[in-house]
Amino acid sequence: TFSLPGDVEILAAIGARVIYGNERAFRDALHVLRDTGYGIDLICYGAPWNGAVHEYFAPWCRSLIRLPLCEYPIKGYILKCVLEFVPRYVACNFVLVRWLLDRKRLRKPTLILCGDDVFLTLNIVARLFNIPVVYRCGALPATQNMLRRLGFSIAKRVVTRFVVDSEFIRNALIELGVSKN
Repeated sequence: TFSLPGDVEILAAIGARVIYGNERAFRDALHVLRDTGYGIDLICYGAPWNGAVHEYFAPWCRSLIRLPLCEYPIKGYILKCVLEFVPRYVACNFVLVRWLLDRKRLRKPTLILCGDDVFLTLNIVARLFNIPVVYRCGALPATQNMLRRLGFSIAKRVVTRFVVDSEFIRNALIELGVSKN
């Protein structure tokens, strides 16, 4: 079991563009946390086409923090990908640092709840601030390219707790090297 102190601040991070089963399960997790009395802020991409996602999650969170879209380059010209990705990555982390400094000033313990879609974006700042990360894994981790495999190998070492939706996902994670606890 995994218990949280009563006054913890939760930053739920989701990189969804559309609402499918994974997003519904994420919302169910937010529902349970909110009904337990935790304050939840949601961080997600603020792209114009993401309005439906914002509306879907808004009732379950205290506030919505919009990030610049920070998609990881999968293919394409490497220089173009780097020139677009790096400024967005820095901007995303700047938003996160501002939120965390505000919480540190209030001296509230903080926890980040995220999935593989935003883990790499938040990982460095979470480690700098020594914040526990709960990695919600609603599907098999994306390992289709080198960057995604690197991200998941980092996650295996630094994530505080993996939360899964099914025994199938749990067994797949164990096969990928995640500890059983």
